[in-house]
Amino acid sequence: MNIKNNDRALVLQEAREAREKNQIDLALEKYHILKSLKNINDEILYEIAIYYGQLGKPKDAVPLFRSLAHKNKNHFNLNANLATALSESGAPSEAIEYFKKSLKIDPNRIELNLNIAENYRRLGLYD
Repeated sequence: MNIKNNDRALVLQEAREAREKNQIDLALEKYHILKSLKNINDEILYEIAIYYGQLGKPKDAVPLFRSLAHKNKNHFNLNANLATALSESGAPSEAIEYFKKSLKIDPNRIELNLNIAENYRRLGLYD
């Protein structure tokens, strides 16, 4: 899809306004348009992924977070959000990998240890 920059900004504005008004279907429609564009800004992809997470759609958030984390390997929030989305999507092994990566980036975030333990429990490796 080819949309001019001015039109991209308008679609993003419409998505955000729909979110504010709790018009979920309209917001998702606008975000879907943005997601389908070439050369979309990483900040917008991050915004979309966060929204999917807020809506309880972690499986929709995973590919976006994965793409962003791949480009920004040492970004704490991207790795931690990817780990959370993977955990909520039923992929505990992969979630553990990204929680551990996040912990290496910021060792002071001790709550990540709880997330790691919970995902080991889901795997049946920890009681």
